[in-house]
Amino acid sequence: MSQKSPILVVDDEAVVCESCARILGREGFNVDANTNPVEGLKLAQSGQYSAILLDLKMPQMDGLEFLGQLRKTNSDIPVIIITGYPSQDTANASSGLGVSDYIPKPFTPNEVTDSVKRVLTTRQAKAAPAPAAAPKADIRAWEAAGQSYRFFDEAWFILGEDATVRAGAVLPRLGEAPASTVLPAVGDKVFRGLPMASLRMKDGTERTIPSPVTGKILEVNEGFARSPAFAGKEPASAAWIVRIAPSDLNADLLYSKTRNVILACADAAKAARQGEVLADLGCRVYPADGIEATLQAVGAHESAVLLLDAGSFGRSGPDAVRQVNMAFPKVRVVVEADGEPSLEAAYRTNRIFFYALRPFEDMEILDVLQNAFRAPDRPAFAEETESKFLPKWVSRIHITNRKGSKVTLLSFGEMLLYHKGLGRQLIGKILDQAYPIETTRGKEACGAGDSFGQARIRSELAGCDRLVVLTAEDSGRTSGRLTARSAKDVFGGFSAEELKRITLFSVETRSPSAPLSFDARTTDALAEHVFGEMVSR
Repeated sequence: MSQKSPILVVDDEAVVCESCARILGREGFNVDANTNPVEGLKLAQSGQYSAILLDLKMPQMDGLEFLGQLRKTNSDIPVIIITGYPSQDTANASSGLGVSDYIPKPFTPNEVTDSVKRVLTTRQAKAAPAPAAAPKADIRAWEAAGQSYRFFDEAWFILGEDATVRAGAVLPRLGEAPASTVLPAVGDKVFRGLPMASLRMKDGTERTIPSPVTGKILEVNEGFARSPAFAGKEPASAAWIVRIAPSDLNADLLYSKTRNVILACADAAKAARQGEVLADLGCRVYPADGIEATLQAVGAHESAVLLLDAGSFGRSGPDAVRQVNMAFPKVRVVVEADGEPSLEAAYRTNRIFFYALRPFEDMEILDVLQNAFRAPDRPAFAEETESKFLPKWVSRIHITNRKGSKVTLLSFGEMLLYHKGLGRQLIGKILDQAYPIETTRGKEACGAGDSFGQARIRSELAGCDRLVVLTAEDSGRTSGRLTARSAKDVFGGFSAEELKRITLFSVETRSPSAPLSFDARTTDALAEHVFGEMVSR
């Protein structure tokens, strides 16, 4: 990218504008800044900027209104939201207006420069002509674009210079080696939050690894299947699982986070060793060597986890934790103990998240990080009491979406239950968004020799604009995996126009004849993607 790329900053706080101009100016960017959103919009509409940094909460015109006006004349300029009032609602609204990244205040210089470089790299990759098919040697030349690892739960991804991503996972200690590893295939499409790969344990259980992005798989790391390296070292680099061409990186960025760790350690040599381990686990590390430095680091990164080395802090350690508790009560504090029992009681009188005895020696740090950065459980729609009078299965769900399209979902057999599992989560999302909905209770059966219910599909097409068909299969892949199949390859006797109106989803399950229900995360993600298909167009 050109280091002279012009950047516009629009924020009603002069100090933010000055800070961004100084940070990006040091990186060689030409920066214009404006504290008046009306004047800033005129500059943005001129089309002379490579990217825009935009505040959400401003007088005269808020960021969402600014975006709405900008998109009328410029639909593709990257916009990075910077705000001190982050929420999932504003993130979702921003995403709908084509936002490239979302940075809560306060931010660090690295967060600003990383974000700008990332969106410019992505924009240039999209604008470049499609390259000819590369030989395998060129595929292996993938290089990271100098960005931080971003996490969706335990799964991570990092952007490459070619705008593809490598994805993997940092998992807690397994206790035993898996019996087998199930990987996807090149050409498969993966969906954010749904299984990307899985580990099958000796007791028959399956440990799924979610995909952190939605997109097409370009390359698979076969070495991962032979030796899942996340059980050893460098799970966030050498142990990548797949390379993916993301289809909606903007949304993936909004749903992911960096893992920031403040490493409070007064022993420089020890801090260097611990910092290397944390970096290999995908963390962005901010060192602090004393109480004052620790308080400053926490103040600049309140979303970070504080890892305090008790041995190097000595008897001042409990006081450091007490001061952090008072100034920043929401920060999660992890104490790495050195086995000195006299200080344990003093630490535990403070508010600490975890007290670990030498976690770097036995890699307990994997478990610590998993718990410290665990996303809150996604709220699920409560199961309903099974009706004594109505069938418990749902074969048809019909809605009219916001764009006026009449969309029908068909399922066959016993895949969807009205009161629990995937059926309950999907219906709950539709009702929660106040869409007009019709449901047909009972099992939809296919005719003899009609495995996909083509007669029923043809009949349903006559009364809707789009049809989503949900099927289940057991092909030995990871349970919960969603596959978007081509209607053209499955259905015969339909016109080209009819085929355009059909979306065919297949869900991988060990029991295709049983209701679709997986762990809470997978079930919710399945419902979210099917729901998204019904309301998107």
